[in-house]
Amino acid sequence: MSRLSNSFYRYVIIVFVMIITCSNTCGQSLNKLRANKKKIEKEINYLNKLLKTGEKDKKVTLNKIVIVNRQIHNRERLILNIEKEVKTFEVDIKANKHVINDYSLKLSNLNRQYSSIIYNSWLHKSRKNKLIFILSSYDFNQAYLRLKYLRQYSYYTQKLVGDISNLKGELIKQNADLKAKLLQKEQLAKLISNEKLSLAREKQKHNRYFSTLSAKEKSLKKKLKKQLRAQAKLSSKIKRIIKLEANKKRRRSLSENNLSRDFAKNKGKLPWPTHSGFISSKYGVHPHPVAKRTKVRNDGIDITTEKESKCYSVFNGKVSEVFNFPGLNNILMIRHGEYLTVYANLLKVFVRKGESVKTGQSVGLIYTDPDEKKTVLKFQVWKNSSKQNPSRWLSK
Repeated sequence: MSRLSNSFYRYVIIVFVMIITCSNTCGQSLNKLRANKKKIEKEINYLNKLLKTGEKDKKVTLNKIVIVNRQIHNRERLILNIEKEVKTFEVDIKANKHVINDYSLKLSNLNRQYSSIIYNSWLHKSRKNKLIFILSSYDFNQAYLRLKYLRQYSYYTQKLVGDISNLKGELIKQNADLKAKLLQKEQLAKLISNEKLSLAREKQKHNRYFSTLSAKEKSLKKKLKKQLRAQAKLSSKIKRIIKLEANKKRRRSLSENNLSRDFAKNKGKLPWPTHSGFISSKYGVHPHPVAKRTKVRNDGIDITTEKESKCYSVFNGKVSEVFNFPGLNNILMIRHGEYLTVYANLLKVFVRKGESVKTGQSVGLIYTDPDEKKTVLKFQVWKNSSKQNPSRWLSK
């Protein structure tokens, strides 16, 4: 009988470890998914705000289609994230059902054992029977063993009652947990349905914008060529400035070398040069959002933000140059040892050449295009005369 009780407790411990392991794994996965969902929802709300501001002007612009494209991308990410959350719940629900099934079987087995004990106790319920059982022993040693057996039998019966009570409590808890998870899964399914409706509306909006702008493909290509020429000229000018600085100063000081090292250590952790916004044009070569068979090349990234937004230095440094450039308004260059950050398309610059700046310091006001109704910071990172992908330097 003692062996039966021990096996029960071993079983409960194994099942408990299984539950805890599954709960921890699923819990960590759910927390990660929920944090990601919150982040995506935040950007979706921000993009909605930008779209509502732009919709006051009925004119269809390239900026609007860029925002809608980003919105569609985020909505698809959100749906995928919620679907992963549902799958996590399904794994958890399956584990719950398995535990409930095992507990139910074990409870049934314990109840059978208890019924058998109760029946046998009823048959031999008289104290006289127990006394006869002890007194009919051959010797004292056998009498002692029989007394010990009766005590163990009584202890096991009481323990069995406790085991049954505990298992019933666990079953109630597991059933309540299962019910809560099934409800959450149902709510997530409704959320997916709503998000898919929003996605369909956004795709319809994209198609309307795309149709309108496709009719202006020729003028869009012309404008793009002008932008690419301006970007190429800016790139050449930055290289000339870097070369002139290198010729003037053949060797870097210890503090400049330390600054270079500190800047490099912060790769992937630099603060954004704007307090809000999204990357509307990534680094490198990629397709134009409307014009067919047309590629866009970007020496940095474009960050679309709100009107009257300021830009901020991403690291400690010294202002290398401030100048006006046709098509890109005011340009600010900040040196961080052998690294250089460039902030283009500024309406105003708040710092002067040679001035030291701190991380997060406000350095300029971003220009808002009156035709496109867009506020875009063009941000670049250079290491000596080599262009870098700014997305890899900024915090995620």
